[in-house]
Amino acid sequence: MNRYCLAFACALTLLLLAPAYAGTALPLEKAFLGLPWGTDIREHDGFKFLHGKEGLRFYAKPGVVRMANGIRVEQVIYGTYNYNFFSAFLVLDTPESFAELRNYMESRYGFPKTSFQARNQMTTHRWRYRQIKMKLKSTEDGRQMKLAFYFTPISRQVNEVFVERQQKGARWFPIEKDKKPEALPLLQF
Repeated sequence: MNRYCLAFACALTLLLLAPAYAGTALPLEKAFLGLPWGTDIREHDGFKFLHGKEGLRFYAKPGVVRMANGIRVEQVIYGTYNYNFFSAFLVLDTPESFAELRNYMESRYGFPKTSFQARNQMTTHRWRYRQIKMKLKSTEDGRQMKLAFYFTPISRQVNEVFVERQQKGARWFPIEKDKKPEALPLLQF
């Protein structure tokens, strides 16, 4: 009789604890804000389609405000490729929140690789954690600030597809073999 009572007590304990574990956050390499990387976005409720083109689609969860390390994030944009979730963008609205997130990222993932593009006045800080690339971007005037996460197994596919399409549209040094050109064309569309 004791054996059956013990088995029943164990089963009851597991049933009671299961909901608590179901809500446990998955690590970043597995999911972002509870949404598993690579999952089909159509299998999840609450996402609103924003825009898309050629397999890339972007979604938001209206009315959902997120907290990132104690910082209020009004908008998170979820990127998919062929409906598979591969990127997330946290849109930041104050320079203070940007600075706090940069400090947090540095404390968690180390010092970033930082670059500056003069053309669009954009500074980008880059980190990598396992299969996740992270980019914290801001413009000099502070109008655009975001923290982006990319699941590299899918983001690499996306980059390869778009690079391939661009290569079909343009040819570098389009000189035919064994022919002397009148002028040296650098790029031909």
